[in-house]
Amino acid sequence: MADRHISLDRVLTSAWKSMVRICFKPFSLERWLALGFCCWMLSLGGEAGGNVGNFFPRPTPPNASGQTAARNWERLDHVLNGNDAPFLHRLAAEIGIQDSTLNIWIAGIAGFLVLVLVLVIVFSWLRSRFEFIFLDNLVNDRHEIKRPWREFKALGDSYFVGSLIFVLLLLAFNLLVTGTGAGIVCSWLSECAAARRLTEFGGVRFLWTILLIAGWFAVSCAIGLYVWFFFYLLVPIMYREQVGFVGGLRRMNGIFRRHFGSCLLFWLVMLVVQFGFGLAVLVLGLASCCLLFILLSLPFVGAVLMLPYWAFLRMAGVELLEELDPRPQPPPTTEPEPEAAEPAAEAPSAY
Repeated sequence: MADRHISLDRVLTSAWKSMVRICFKPFSLERWLALGFCCWMLSLGGEAGGNVGNFFPRPTPPNASGQTAARNWERLDHVLNGNDAPFLHRLAAEIGIQDSTLNIWIAGIAGFLVLVLVLVIVFSWLRSRFEFIFLDNLVNDRHEIKRPWREFKALGDSYFVGSLIFVLLLLAFNLLVTGTGAGIVCSWLSECAAARRLTEFGGVRFLWTILLIAGWFAVSCAIGLYVWFFFYLLVPIMYREQVGFVGGLRRMNGIFRRHFGSCLLFWLVMLVVQFGFGLAVLVLGLASCCLLFILLSLPFVGAVLMLPYWAFLRMAGVELLEELDPRPQPPPTTEPEPEAAEPAAEAPSAY
């Protein structure tokens, strides 16, 4: 198996033929609407008031009065280095917002974030279930919703919980990096505010900033590439092997270890394919006087029109899994040869 040639051309060709067969041979409006609904479910996933811009110090012409700049530095020093009130209250006082208004803003922002979080969780749960519904319909050339909704409850919930934990870990990592970067900048601004002028950023701070940005970029690219394969490998693995999120990750990691070069090449090829598709949509949209853009912007209608694209991507993942980790085929059964008939016993002679 290790010497088996991996052909991405075979993967894309098979995915294209499967997409054409599913969507157009024969064409069925009922199928397009049902599968388009699955695509639509898969696609689920204001500005504060106050003249804050005038708060921060701005460079002034050499001949201009320095009173405004001095006042801005004083206000910034009070916000960053003061100790007469909590930070948010000091900030509100310098911007000119009452404490009651500040509390309303905090409560409103917190409520909005909670609402967004609830919607994201609900949409993620729906999408996790429809990942397997859509895949099952494509693989078996069906367009059902109710039966696979019940059948893939366990797989969908496992994928949802695993993905949610993964997202929370990514969020914690980004918050850690953001907090570290904000701490570096705030320490510099505190020194500037105390000195009432722009001080040097410092070689140590500059070095830590460069290392932080480089580390964040490298880790984000690696994690982004890993998560990208959830759609193309993890979901097909869980579906084919009927395993949960953790078991699917183990199998996907094993495929990465054996075929990392082929997986990386597949990622690059799919970037080219998706860029080409986007360019084709742009050309057709302009040729139709933006009518196509209007139709694609409609939630359900756009998902139905994009069915061939989503079907091709999903089947590309299925074919990639079969190419990288083919399911062992049972040996051909050979029918037993009929036994030779025994010669009939001779009747005793009457003579």
